[in-house]
Amino acid sequence: MHIKWQGENVDLLSVLYELVQDPTVIEPVRQILRHGKNALENGQFDRHVIKQLKDALRIFALKGELNTTVTTFLTEISRKTASNTSGAAIFDTLIP
Repeated sequence: MHIKWQGENVDLLSVLYELVQDPTVIEPVRQILRHGKNALENGQFDRHVIKQLKDALRIFALKGELNTTVTTFLTEISRKTASNTSGAAIFDTLIP
């Protein structure tokens, strides 16, 4: 999965919609993703939504409860946000 940012072809909302529809995502994670999708649809700033998603999904990542697709999504948004460049490196060490 590759998330396209502002001015590119695919937006964050589309990616979140696909993840919410993924039947392999556990329900608590689906609720987090749905909340992020709804926040974007209601006009919240995308970087704020991304921070909320990272914070909430990181807990499930540490417990090993994310499927491959959501793990890839979390890795991608962690790398794309400038405020968390070291966080992406730490997170990458958690992926087997």
